[in-house]
Amino acid sequence: MSRWPLVVGFFLLSSRLDADVWDNGAISDNDAGTRNELLHGTLQDHDLGALPGPVPDEDWYRIHQGALSSYEIVVDSTSADVGSGQGPALERIASDQTTVVQGSVPAGAGASRSLRWESFAPGAVDNQYLRVRSAGCTLTCDPQDVYRIRAYDTTYSIARLNNSATQATVLVLGNPTDQPVAGHVHYWGSAGSLIASQSFSAPPRGVAVLNTVGSAPGQSGSMTVSNDGCYGCLVGKAVAVEASTGFTFDTSMLARPAPSHGPVPGPVPGVAVQAQLLLNEVNPNIAGSVDLVELRVTATGTTNGITLVQNPAPGSGGSALLATLPGVQVAAGDLIVVHLNAPMGVITETTSQTQCGVPECYPGAWDFVGGTTGITFSDRVLALEAPGGALMDAVPFASTTVDQADYPANVQFIQAMGQWLPTDCGGQPCTYMSTPNVNDPLISAIWTGVSTTTVGISIQHAPGPDNNMSADWSLAPGTWGLPNP
Repeated sequence: MSRWPLVVGFFLLSSRLDADVWDNGAISDNDAGTRNELLHGTLQDHDLGALPGPVPDEDWYRIHQGALSSYEIVVDSTSADVGSGQGPALERIASDQTTVVQGSVPAGAGASRSLRWESFAPGAVDNQYLRVRSAGCTLTCDPQDVYRIRAYDTTYSIARLNNSATQATVLVLGNPTDQPVAGHVHYWGSAGSLIASQSFSAPPRGVAVLNTVGSAPGQSGSMTVSNDGCYGCLVGKAVAVEASTGFTFDTSMLARPAPSHGPVPGPVPGVAVQAQLLLNEVNPNIAGSVDLVELRVTATGTTNGITLVQNPAPGSGGSALLATLPGVQVAAGDLIVVHLNAPMGVITETTSQTQCGVPECYPGAWDFVGGTTGITFSDRVLALEAPGGALMDAVPFASTTVDQADYPANVQFIQAMGQWLPTDCGGQPCTYMSTPNVNDPLISAIWTGVSTTTVGISIQHAPGPDNNMSADWSLAPGTWGLPNP
């Protein structure tokens, strides 16, 4: 008798054990009897290999839902077979273990899935389940048909609410994503009792401003924010205004910290990691609008879909898409020079920093061809946006000559998004009438004095960390494709 069937069977069983230990215990995760519970920050790897029979594998999870809270479950790092390009089915199941309370939506452009919801119940909910099953291979899935699941508590907290005496609190919620976010602000007294809840809706790349006095008059305590957005998709702060003096007191809105799991296992085949970039050097005044923008890579990954924009505030005048970056794998420390209205012969380098051989390219950097719109050389905000619209970096540049009606709103926007300091101008929104005013060197990076040629003066970010302040920037002879001095 041949020993090969036994060897092959042992190999498959070993692979199965390594891939998904939750399928192999006396109490498995294959039905509502599961004891596998997802908590905030949980990260697990599973497979959907068919069970003996064959029977399709279903992975079930328990989850505790706190009162007036919100959650997101993400399934990603999927193999192709489990969803035929759409990813596996990720669902929230009712206590009857049958009714689908909610299905998931795409988390990106591929097979990743996201399930987000608010638990608006006045008490904890512990009798619902999460279920993941293949939307593709089912009976033919094997242990190589894998996915990763992550859980997040998306409830935000603000430690200070003060509508007592002469103070009034305004809550500013920013949504830097390209999807609307709705939710509720919950006002809690200093002893922890619920005062009231107030709904809000923040449009894509927009801001929701709530005067808390109407819902919590004369009250002090704290606030929480539940929502249907992804983890970390909102930014915000509470501003307590002292009416008698005009002084303001800011309290940042905080997401619940996610536990660190160390480096994410990988790289996972077929799953690209997004690079992180900073604005590093700019010249908006080159003759013929052949403007240059240099970017510095702060985290290794792909540049695919990152955009360079002018005036990022929603609905702003003077807004322009300057460039959409190609999918190039870059490393931390690399430089990228974006050529706007690129001269003839300049090409986008995708495999080597020396692909472009014309003098206008820079051998010490990746040269990318941008759009045909140059930068407006006046008071303007330049920003980098990740795919989906989240701000990656933003800088307000001013010429101190002619006021631009749309500039203050854009500066206020990036301040609200946590991308620029100070967060206001002397306790007031930054305008041309505030003290200091919006184009004061204390607030804006002043680019008056840049040259009209590529070999002259540019405005540059200092080497080292990004402090999101005008002091990071100064005029100096251009160093395109080389580290700034």
